Amino acid sequence: MKNQNNNRKKGILKTLAYGATGLAILAGVSILPNKNLKPENFEKANWIEYNNPNGIIWGCYTNEDIPKNQSNWHLYIEQTREKNNGNLEGTILLPDLDGNGIVGK
Repeated sequence: MKNQNNNRKKGILKTLAYGATGLAILAGVSILPNKNLKPENFEKANWIEYNNPNGIIWGCYTNEDIPKNQSNWHLYIEQTREKNNGNLEGTILLPDLDGNGIVGK
């Protein structure tokens, strides 16, 4: 009985691990550590005006065709705030990191 419970727990953990990995892939989240943006990516990017009335830039970040991970998100926020003197509401500049000429949601 104890062995059966251990096998069931292992099966549940394995299912959860596969599920989390699958969700991360579906969400476009990169789990590879070497896919990090650098400040140079932002220096080289074309910055485009974007009307952002609510001050939220998550959708703008996720619409860029770039690896998504915590490090890139934090750098995106940092660089975007710096470029806009700390203001993310109203007409702001956003980096076109994927070079497609489109920013925003």
